[in-house]
Order: sequence, then C-alpha cells, then structure tokens
Amino acid sequence: MSERDFKNFKLGADPEFALCLPHSSAHSTALARFFSEDDSRNTGLMGTDGCGRILELRPEPDENPLVVVNRIREILLSFANTRPILQDYIWKAGSRINRDTLGGHIHFGFEKEGDGYQAWQGNFPLNIELFMFNLAYFVGIPCTLVEKSRDARFRRRYYGQGLDYRIQLHGLEFRSPSSWLSSPYAAAAALCLSKVVGYELFKIVKASQSPFFQKYSPDSMFLVYLNTVNRTQLTKLFFELWPKIQKMELYPLYEKYLELFPLLISKKLSWNTNDMKKSWGLYKDEVKIPSLEDVWKRYSDSLISTPT
Repeated sequence: MSERDFKNFKLGADPEFALCLPHSSAHSTALARFFSEDDSRNTGLMGTDGCGRILELRPEPDENPLVVVNRIREILLSFANTRPILQDYIWKAGSRINRDTLGGHIHFGFEKEGDGYQAWQGNFPLNIELFMFNLAYFVGIPCTLVEKSRDARFRRRYYGQGLDYRIQLHGLEFRSPSSWLSSPYAAAAALCLSKVVGYELFKIVKASQSPFFQKYSPDSMFLVYLNTVNRTQLTKLFFELWPKIQKMELYPLYEKYLELFPLLISKKLSWNTNDMKKSWGLYKDEVKIPSLEDVWKRYSDSLISTPT
C-alpha cells in the first residue's frame, strides 16, 4: 500500500445521542419501538448502541469530512420525518445523559490488501500507538476542552480516555471524543480537525521528522491532563498546539469550520447540548425543510455553545 493511499484515507463516525423526555431529566430507553421489524438496529444508518439505550448514526465514510456531515444531516432528517412522534422528544448529544455516556468515535479507513486488519496494519506507515498518541494531542485536547468538565470527567470513568482506540477491519477507530453531534458546526469542527491532523500524519513515515508531532511517551503529562480533564493545563497546551495546526497543509481548506475551537475555548464555552433538532434544522414547524446550506447560515452563539 502506497503512502498516497494512506493520505487519501476516508473518515467515518458513529456519533451517539439520546432522546430525552420533555419536562424531565430522564431519557427514553425503550428505543426498539422507534424501529420497524425491517430496520436493522445493528447495521443500519441509524441504530442503537451496545446498551440499547442510546441511538447512534453510521453515515457512509468519505474522504471529505463535510460530505460526512451532510450524510449525518440526511440520516437525522429522514429519522425525524418518518417518525413524527420523535418531535415530542428533546434530542441531546454531548458527554453523557444521566449515567449513560455518549461517544463521538471517529474512524480512519484505508483500502486493504488481503483480508483482515493485519493486511493493512503490516503496511501502516506509522506506529499505530504513535499515530493515536498524536490524535489524542491534536484532536483529543481541543475536543475535551469543549466538553462540560463535570460530564467529561464522568465519561472518562467508563471509557473515552486519551489513547482509547480500536483496530477495525477498515482501519482505526479513535474513541476518545464525546458526541459532537449537538450541531452541524460541532460535527464539522471535529471531523475537519481529524482530517487535517490525520492527513499530516500520513504525509510522513516517521513523526520524528515532522516539526509538528509529539514523540510517543505513555507517561506524557498531557495524557494525565486529558484523562483527568485538567482544564487549566489543557488550555495552555491548546494555545501551544493550535498555531501548529494552522500551519498544516489542509488547514486553509477547512479553516472556517476549525475556527470554532479557538472561539469556544477562548470564551470558556462548550458544545451546545440543548435540543439538536434546532441546530440541525429538524423542527416540524419549519415552513419548509431547510437545506444544510440554510442551516449553516444560522451559525450563532446560541446554536453552538453553552457555558462550561
């Protein structure tokens, strides 16, 4: 497998959200009733997670992260339109709902030569731990700083620590981020950042040759700060790493989406964890169904952020 093939990797995701009961802190756990017998809750574009109490999306992967965002919106819109009763619920993403944690796992997919993950793993241009270590630094830190601190600490008691990943048949699954599904702006920021950093990693054979990347060390203090959600130390690191991200090759292509991170972090704000239906343009009382382009035009503080 050539270096070029890796640079053209596809991004996928399986972000989660919950259906919360109106005028209540509880969320619906009887999700099977929202699916017909013909639906596949395990392999379809929309289904339930392992515990069966949380919904997750499975959009088709693509080399362009914005295409993935558009596919997410299409799945959400179809789900809302074909199940009108769901308009009575509050749709929430973020770090957790009550004691159920929410993830925003990001997948890095590659073309395989042969069967199984060993085929591409043997040709992987970087040590996998080194790759995930740098994802934790350049993607994990910004994503953690836009979580609500208390919820982020709770989630990491169960999973989602800095180096949480899985090797899959299609490639690698980065499991550290919480669910960025709260708005298309948050989704675009998380996925575009993953594309920019992943592309930069694949450009080189050894991360030690790059002025950007961190040398792998399982005892690194940034992992301690990440796993304990030390906001003071993580904020210092963010303002050190962000100028490096701005110098990466693909940054200009996605700059307007990535700017959400310094905007929120400098103001000590988090992803908006209010009703997703508003930020994604899914309300039933819309005069006409807005396009994703219409939704982008609604970009405002009220749709993207809440206090940390």
